[in-house]
Amino acid sequence: MVKDRKARRDSRVTALAIGNMVAALVDTMLREDLGNDVAHYFLDRLQDLNSMTLQGPALYILDDIVDVVRCTVPVND
Repeated sequence: MVKDRKARRDSRVTALAIGNMVAALVDTMLREDLGNDVAHYFLDRLQDLNSMTLQGPALYILDDIVDVVRCTVPVND
């Protein structure tokens, strides 16, 4: 039982770390004036690659992370 709790906690920490990394990458792109289209392209490709390589809960979690970060990037340039 303790191993299961630790594994769940570790997977949550991993998901948060991935979310922070994606958000930091997109923030850096925007701060360096690469343009919103570059950030959206990065997020599109990340989502495409995730859907090709992941399934189940891992895919759902990373899709949610990408969607949350995408909401922070304006659509227009």
